[in-house]
Amino acid sequence: METIITLTTDYGTKDYFVGAIKGKILSYIRDCQIVDISHCIDYFNTSQAGYVISAAYKNFSKGTIHIVGVDAELTQASRPLAVFLDGHYFISADNGIMSFLTADQKAEQMVYIDFEMGTPSMDVFISTAVKIAQGASLSELGQDTDTIIDVSELKAVVSKDNESIRGNIIYEDHFGNAVSNITKTMFEETKGERNFIINVKNRPIKRINKYFSDFKINDATSLKSREGELLAIFNELGYLQFSLYRANPLTTGSPKILLGLEYRDTITIEFVE
Repeated sequence: METIITLTTDYGTKDYFVGAIKGKILSYIRDCQIVDISHCIDYFNTSQAGYVISAAYKNFSKGTIHIVGVDAELTQASRPLAVFLDGHYFISADNGIMSFLTADQKAEQMVYIDFEMGTPSMDVFISTAVKIAQGASLSELGQDTDTIIDVSELKAVVSKDNESIRGNIIYEDHFGNAVSNITKTMFEETKGERNFIINVKNRPIKRINKYFSDFKINDATSLKSREGELLAIFNELGYLQFSLYRANPLTTGSPKILLGLEYRDTITIEFVE
């Protein structure tokens, strides 16, 4: 079976780093398929990396190996980690990235990879990926673990009285959409039959669109007049995001530009009878 290895890093595309990684992998596995998921993750942004890899991996066949090189310096507090989950292998530093995957489903196995301190992280990750591709079990690569570092600071939380949800912006995509960590499941389970108000930078939103052009209009001309309007919608991954309808972020603007909506900014949803 053909080996597929994906790469997700904060290395950018200017330097030689990504090419060197691919060359090293191919020197071990000549017929390997190497797929770039993204090399434009913000520097050291583990939340962004977790969101991107959790969004992308399901589109690959079972058995794919995913290397995530974001905030990847290896220390005793951030050891190299291999995870087998949903039929896929994931390799990263134990810095919270994998907690995005394990939040919704239990990993079948998690292993702290044996390594020598001072070894470059990508050398460890590549070596691990090659061994897995050659048939090694995770148990052969290190010590099993049941607990990993959790990115608890950027997790949506339901209030104790069940009257509100507090979340954060965790990602801005190519179109300028601001994605929060509030999931559709959390929203629906908390909401029940109640109405709601979403507070975004002092801009209240009382409706969530089912699709982008889901406005109460009579004709296409009316739809044209809605361009640039702020809306809330659950994206295809089930995360609540905020968008400006048909707005070009380079010309018309984006939630970040027009509202000052930044990474980590707080979003609250209040439920009312």
